[in-house]
Amino acid sequence: MTGKGKAKLILEQGPGLKGSLQAFRREITFTRAALGFTSFLFAATGPLVILLSTANSANLPFETTVSWIFSVYFFAGLGTLFLSLYYRQPIMVAWSIPGAVLVADALGRYPFTDVLGAYLVVGLVLAGLGLSGVVRSLMKWLPTPVLLGMVAAVLMPYGRAAIIALVEIPAIAIPAFAAYLLLTALPRLGRVCPPVLGAIVVALLMSTLTGATNWAALQPAIATPQIFWPTFNISPIIEITLPLVVAVVAIQNGQGIAVLLSQGYQPPVSTLTLATGIGSLVNLIFGGHSCCIAGPTVAIVASNEAGPSEGRFSGATFSAFLWIGFAIIAPVAASIPRVVLQKAMIPMLGGLAMLSVLVGTFQGAFGGAFRTGALFAFLITLSDIKVIGIGSAFWGLVGGMIAAAVLDQTDFRQLIKRVRSE
Repeated sequence: MTGKGKAKLILEQGPGLKGSLQAFRREITFTRAALGFTSFLFAATGPLVILLSTANSANLPFETTVSWIFSVYFFAGLGTLFLSLYYRQPIMVAWSIPGAVLVADALGRYPFTDVLGAYLVVGLVLAGLGLSGVVRSLMKWLPTPVLLGMVAAVLMPYGRAAIIALVEIPAIAIPAFAAYLLLTALPRLGRVCPPVLGAIVVALLMSTLTGATNWAALQPAIATPQIFWPTFNISPIIEITLPLVVAVVAIQNGQGIAVLLSQGYQPPVSTLTLATGIGSLVNLIFGGHSCCIAGPTVAIVASNEAGPSEGRFSGATFSAFLWIGFAIIAPVAASIPRVVLQKAMIPMLGGLAMLSVLVGTFQGAFGGAFRTGALFAFLITLSDIKVIGIGSAFWGLVGGMIAAAVLDQTDFRQLIKRVRSE
């Protein structure tokens, strides 16, 4: 078989771009556009706050933050546009939220360009996994609870920051929490106004009323992205690459693919993995981190509310145009920390945005098999140890796997048996 023939077997074929724009105009409805707008609001609120919190904790220059925001939203929008039209499925590319969290600590210890060097390796690995077609086989050998135990520890500081804000800035945090809880408890209202968006609006309102904002610092401008040249340092490469690759493939892509499967689609797994690799390589040129296939936003545009499954891709396509437009005005988003004078507010909103993710992460880590391995992964990562220049997230995965093999032997034998049978 020729190389070209092998590539065709690995990279799944779709209906193609011919006639897709006409199909989009035919299939787009008010409901699908509304769902696309809702998915955009989800991506442009809670996840943005997490990115801003990471950039602030690393003391990145304003121009670098602008370029980072532009990169991850603009190219995710382009990726969504291409994939949703080519496959005519509600496929949405996004940037990795766990990825942004995982690199936060590294940005505090390594130069920004060294971290970009690690991003380059991650992008190459993802692209290689997509071209090889072995993603599913590799992921079968990594117990998901162990991975989630590590992720739970990485996310913990965000949840902690949200609670601390209740004491540090009660006039802002308590009303924001109340709005979040109300919109979460009332799902119908929450579909109109996502809980995190409601919390952001209330927090900004209370900040304005208490004189804790400086709206003059808002910068309505067009993004002028910077170009960065990665440098290479073995420590951040070892520390970041494995956890970030696993986070993208197993956590983020896995969620998005699972949602598509649950709605009766046949997602192109190998192509999506390759696309996240290529997208990650493009992102780093402008200072952005790894991209992924979104789970929550796919769930919004692919829901039954969108009508017949063959037309749901139009909601994702509509959302993609909004992502691209948002990227163009990235300076507005990046200037939010300058507007907010209470420094505890951004971490608080990031923590609120992370609460639902934390719940799912803890459930996945400790709700079934491999609980001991997950606990070791959690504790080791939470310890924030650093061995031979490599951070605790990597050692959490290593220690969790060893503990699972030794202490969760029944679960491990069942895993081996299942993988061999498949």
